[in-house]
Amino acid sequence: MKLLNHKIFFQEEYFGSRIYNTKNQEEYFFDKESTVTIKKIFFGNYENNPSLNEFKNNLIKKGLLTSDVINIKNKKSAGLSTPLRVSLNITKKCNLRCKHCFSNSGNVDSNELTTKELFNLISQMRDAGTFFLAIGGGEPLLRDDLFRVIKYARENFIAVSIVTNGLLMNKEIAKKLDALNLNTITVSIDGLEKNHDYIRGEGNFRKAVEKIKLLRKYCRTSTLAMRVVINSLNINEYRELIKLAEELSLDLIRFTPILLLGRAEDNQDLLINQDQYIHFLKKTQNIKSKIKLELPQKENERKWFASPREFGCHCGKEVCWITQSGDFYPCIFFGDNFITGNIRNEKFLDLWTKTKNKVRLRGNEICNNCSEFKKCRGGCRARALSEYKDINAIDPFCVLKKNKSKFMRAPYQVLILPFVRERKKYYYAIFKRKDLNIWQFIAGGGEGNEKPIEAAKRETYEEISIDKGLHYIRLASICAIPAANICGLKWGKEVIMIPEFAFGIELPSKKIKISSAHTQYLWLSCEDAIKKLKYDSNKSALWELDYRLKNKNLDGIEKNAQAIKKFL
Repeated sequence: MKLLNHKIFFQEEYFGSRIYNTKNQEEYFFDKESTVTIKKIFFGNYENNPSLNEFKNNLIKKGLLTSDVINIKNKKSAGLSTPLRVSLNITKKCNLRCKHCFSNSGNVDSNELTTKELFNLISQMRDAGTFFLAIGGGEPLLRDDLFRVIKYARENFIAVSIVTNGLLMNKEIAKKLDALNLNTITVSIDGLEKNHDYIRGEGNFRKAVEKIKLLRKYCRTSTLAMRVVINSLNINEYRELIKLAEELSLDLIRFTPILLLGRAEDNQDLLINQDQYIHFLKKTQNIKSKIKLELPQKENERKWFASPREFGCHCGKEVCWITQSGDFYPCIFFGDNFITGNIRNEKFLDLWTKTKNKVRLRGNEICNNCSEFKKCRGGCRARALSEYKDINAIDPFCVLKKNKSKFMRAPYQVLILPFVRERKKYYYAIFKRKDLNIWQFIAGGGEGNEKPIEAAKRETYEEISIDKGLHYIRLASICAIPAANICGLKWGKEVIMIPEFAFGIELPSKKIKISSAHTQYLWLSCEDAIKKLKYDSNKSALWELDYRLKNKNLDGIEKNAQAIKKFL
């Protein structure tokens, strides 16, 4: 049999394998059983094995049976060995000042990755087996070396997509992009003329439309797409925008909801609410079009091989994000607390491993027990972080409105202080939070109609797997903390402060098992723990517990609480 001669990359994964076809820039995924057969075909004597003919024919149809197979050996026991895609903000420089820009782009960042550093990143991606690079900004076309970077990526078999406002496009640029055979070129259109120009500047709608026409004329090798950021102004213009994309002979239109980030914080009139979002989804789900429609939450972004109970979107599990200065994120919308390192200082694969560990999320009781969990896996984590300051919270745009249910987070916080006694000395367990990288005690909120003691027992069980039957010491320490720091103004504009109730719990030993919300724990004396703890409320509660334990004053807690209550 005469084989095709284009290059393909084979990579074993925990679920089976993935194969990247350099000719059509597509990646294919196979389960463990199929992978056994593929290895026989690729690396065995398949010519003398007639039983493999049907499977071989399927590989031939996909262009995956070639004489040039590269075997990337980087299999991990859990999670993908390397991300499927890297989203790269190649520059912060931009010729526009869009009112909703999440990255607040405009002026150039003096610390942007150099051409050499970008080449190094691309080489590491190729060697690791990541073959999809999505370039955004800022405005990518403002980087003088953009075409050199794309050319180097294509020479290394990496499929490249770019997102642009289109205004710098001309015949020469369009032809250059066509010659580079990009995967997708996306132009941003944020509404019909009036609304687009309000967001992106007067006259820019007509300019962008003309540039799309120019792209369509000269760029034939790439998928051409329109991206619409759904906001309060354009949310009812979807039919007209789809029609516009059809008239422009585009291949795809993608709708993504606005987020409260960057300049959107100063233009909150552009934000949409949950009801508007759900209404938009209902109206657009069944629209038929001559072009492909990509709608938010139309279907789960996670691949079929994702663990059926794994909480959270694909960010940090299947894809990652790198900024113009090299910072590595699971998702840039998560914020700086989720930076796992910088590509200048650490290897690509090491950063990916750290990123996967960063987003091993426990979720929440409502989502984890929802009958529709497999469809959304908890929804957008960036929205939950933005609205509730909690990456494990319910998506505030949950289409089932589970965030509005009686099981929503109660307006209080609990703090749990585990301790042990050894040789007449007391030691306290403090925990390093993964998302904030700070030391604190176990903390969490009540759910539904839980009483504080019930919430304390549940949180302790979830965070360190401690049996709920142990004795809890209710401390007199009560702190008022800003609601916005915990769960946004979830309980109304009037509820800006909520109470934090503190509990001590004596453990049988120092051996505990921490959840994925923490990276490590330490057993320390009161004095040493206070030096590491971030929050004053934690320090106060610890001081009280330590004082009462050492002075055998636990019986005085109730009287102390009653004395405080008189003045409330």
